Amino acid sequence: MVLGSFRIKHRTGVQETMRLAQTTMENLKDSVFWISKNAQFIWVNRAACQSLGYSKSELLNMTVHQI
Repeated sequence: MVLGSFRIKHRTGVQETMRLAQTTMENLKDSVFWISKNAQFIWVNRAACQSLGYSKSELLNMTVHQI
């Protein structure tokens, strides 16, 4: 069971690291855009929304070319 316990602790650590990274990027003062190969917005932070004047849901339904 030691191995099983290690896996759970490792997975929990990874999940916590991912949450911390997402929270950090969400709260940056700089705009952050994740864009797919076909120019679709995949993820944007608050600063990106504010700088472009769109809500997050609006941007996630747009491509770069529509801005």
